[in-house]
Order: sequence, then structure tokens, then C-alpha cells
Amino acid sequence: MTTLGGAQSATGLGTLPLVLAVFGVTLIVLILNFSGAMCPQDFLPGGVFSTLLMIFLLIALIALGIVQLCTGNQKVLDAFISILFIMVIIAIPIQAQFNHGRLDAIELVPQQHLVVCALTVYLHTVMFFSCICYFIKVEEKKAATAPSTTSEYY
Repeated sequence: MTTLGGAQSATGLGTLPLVLAVFGVTLIVLILNFSGAMCPQDFLPGGVFSTLLMIFLLIALIALGIVQLCTGNQKVLDAFISILFIMVIIAIPIQAQFNHGRLDAIELVPQQHLVVCALTVYLHTVMFFSCICYFIKVEEKKAATAPSTTSEYY
């Protein structure tokens, strides 16, 4: 409820779009977690590829963040949120593999890190939800500023 209340006050979105976003995000996060936990590892990206991709995206995210802070450009902010969204989508299955002890390269035992595992699931969900709320708000602004195609004659 705190997350929903904070999202509603921060974004100004209505209750129905927020509730639908929560259900959509929950479904997608569950699917991504299930795929990371249960899919054959041949279908999932390898550790080297995922690490290099995440480093590249992180460098781009930092650069875009600095540019956005200096310029205040809306397009740069859109790109920043989009990259963050992609990073979260990539990170969820990788974290699910760790949570279920499927990463052979890491010697940590997930049972000893249950709090960290639960926290990362929560943080991924909140970041995913925040990105979705941002995208919804941008679409609402575009719809509100779009010229009307119907004209009224009196």
C-alpha cells in the first residue's frame, strides 16, 4: 500500500492504471523469475555475455544520467528510463538463477543469503513498476497534448 500510495502521489496516475500496472508487473516479474529458476540454462544468457552487456548498459546509463542532469532534456530521460528498464529485465532471470542455486560460478549458498535474495526480488519489482509508471505517464502526456482529430461544428 505504501508503494501504491507513493506511486499515486508521485506520478498523479489514477487508481485503476496503478492497480493494472501492479498486476501486470507482478505477472511479468513472476514469469521472468520462473524462467530464471526453471528454464534450461542453454536458453538463458551466459555469465560473460550478461556481465559485459550489463557493464555496457551501466556505462550508458551513467552517461545519460549526467547528460540529463546537465540539460534537463525529456528525450534523454526517456532513454535513461528505457535502459534502466532493459537492465531490470536482464537482471531478474540472473538473480532468480542465483536465488535457486543454479549459478555454478558463484560459491555463495543462497540459503545463507535469503534476506538479500528477498530484497533483490523486491527492488527489481519496484524498479520495474517505477519504469512502467513512467511509461504510462509519458503516454498520458502524449495523448493529452495530441491534436484532436474530431472537430465540432455548431
